[in-house]
Amino acid sequence: MARARWLIPLLLVASLVVAGCGGSDPASSPSARTPAELVGAAQKAVANQSSVGFDIKLGVTLKGQLQGAGAAAGLLNGPLTLDIQGHSTTKAPEKFDATFDLGFSGGTFTGEVLTPDGKTAYIQLPSLLGSGWHRVDLQNASAGSASSGGGSSSLLSGLDAKKFLRDTTVTSSGDTDTIAATLDIPALVSEVTRAAGTGGGAVGSSAQKAVKHAQGSMSFDKSSHLPTAFDANLGVVVPKGQGSAADGLKGVDLTIHATFDDWSKHFSVQTPSGATPLPRNLFGSGSTLSTF
Repeated sequence: MARARWLIPLLLVASLVVAGCGGSDPASSPSARTPAELVGAAQKAVANQSSVGFDIKLGVTLKGQLQGAGAAAGLLNGPLTLDIQGHSTTKAPEKFDATFDLGFSGGTFTGEVLTPDGKTAYIQLPSLLGSGWHRVDLQNASAGSASSGGGSSSLLSGLDAKKFLRDTTVTSSGDTDTIAATLDIPALVSEVTRAAGTGGGAVGSSAQKAVKHAQGSMSFDKSSHLPTAFDANLGVVVPKGQGSAADGLKGVDLTIHATFDDWSKHFSVQTPSGATPLPRNLFGSGSTLSTF
């Protein structure tokens, strides 16, 4: 949760770079605009926005039965759902405020996470921490990633989407244009490692064996060119011979449905009073916020 403030900008950048990936509405018709035209217009439109409202729903289904510490006391065994709703700035000064619901086989966690300045995050998780607020120093949490060289957006900006998308289509329905495609995982790994200046042959080979499918779609408003929705689904299996290292996990199915609105709408984030430091061993020994 310490890095929650990066979720919305990163999702927007990633969505625009890959131009979406997946199936389209059968009631829609072919669009006269090309994927490059739509993505180019969207990038210009997003660059002029100061904030965005979002509703992101993630679904995770694990195949197999996690064993030992990896099972996280049974929390991960069974379908997981995560719904995050709120607002985020798209540039400095950084602000983020969102409520979240995490559903799992044994129950539900609800809470809120916010940052008024991008320097300190505050989290409220009543079921685990009581009714009070707890704070996290974001600058310390992100120091390691910053010193490792290059942010996510700088890497994504160097990617050539044409090299890792297949079966790309553009359809139009009402006030919405939608780009859809299939993501070629080995080609994506190769393109990412090329952009990063590293070798990725072994990673690309493993990805080709592990990823069963990767599809989704990105929708844009025709008049404003701003993103309105992002959908994706990913299926991964544990390659043969690697089961022992996966703690009983055999595969993962992931779905994402995100909608965006309230572009450049003003919102305020107040610093909660009486916040205390977040317990570092919240999820047991060996588990800290920085790895959560």
